[in-house]
Amino acid sequence: MNEIYHKSIIATSASFFLIYFLFLLTDSPANIIFGAHVFGYLTLVIGVLTLVVSNVIKIISKTTETNGRNDKQALSTIISILTPFILTIGSMITILYLIVSNKTAIVQKQVSPSYYSFSNIAIILFFMQIFLIYYYGEKPITYNLLYLLGLLTSICGIILYTILSYFSTDG
Repeated sequence: MNEIYHKSIIATSASFFLIYFLFLLTDSPANIIFGAHVFGYLTLVIGVLTLVVSNVIKIISKTTETNGRNDKQALSTIISILTPFILTIGSMITILYLIVSNKTAIVQKQVSPSYYSFSNIAIILFFMQIFLIYYYGEKPITYNLLYLLGLLTSICGIILYTILSYFSTDG
């Protein structure tokens, strides 16, 4: 039951992002597109947060069941599993903050064209992370790929910050 709940949250947030892409293809007003963009990010953050909480609960219950592990092994397991999720949440919140704090420039299209390219790259990386979480769950290779995609998304967030801070008059 719990896993169905988490997968439904992830599917919902992915569908909001797809709705955002559909808004981009239409001639909708910029404020509607902006609202869909922010709402998509918020639902993604909520979905990933629920996954983090459920993974922490699972890890803590597994480590208390196995008596052969010491506290250092349990702590390293928790950190290695949660790091990709925390990195993903951090990059999502950072990009969401950048979008909200630069709303006027984005809505009036007073940003560099490269902003849209890197924003789309970040969204594609988020979709890849959601796909991995949704279909491959708790396999060890998934955490490594999530960590790599989280690093790439963080780099996109840094690039977006640079574009919005220093190249906002190019648009």
